[in-house]
Amino acid sequence: MTFIKTRSLLFLLLLASITVLAQAVLAQQATQEKKPAAPPVVTQQAESSQSADVKKTDHAGSYYHFALAHMYEEMMAMYGRSEFATKAIEEYRLAIESDPSSEFLNAALAELYAKTGRIRDAVVEAKEIINRDPNNLEARKLLGRIC
Repeated sequence: MTFIKTRSLLFLLLLASITVLAQAVLAQQATQEKKPAAPPVVTQQAESSQSADVKKTDHAGSYYHFALAHMYEEMMAMYGRSEFATKAIEEYRLAIESDPSSEFLNAALAELYAKTGRIRDAVVEAKEIINRDPNNLEARKLLGRIC
């Protein structure tokens, strides 16, 4: 009985921290919108090349989606329901969109693919990680377990 209470308490604590984090991000965005920005003096060609090369990383959004994905992954493990796995995969994808350079998120997604039996997707994700960083030990371990 105490295990269920502890698990519920941890879930509520995680949910509360996610809510506080989201409110902090929204407050920060609101203050940034109020500040008048000086127009940048950049040519249109330079502007288009800069926006194509540099994609803004949103660490807060990435962490938020990672936390949700991890929560759904835990629920999938507890209840064994496939819809939680689907939601976890969607949240991992959103987290990766927010922070595309994070190898940890890609490795976590590949690990989830392996857990859910989507071996082909897990191998593809792990190989993409290794292509970006040949010295990534976690991706190599995952490939070793799968293949």
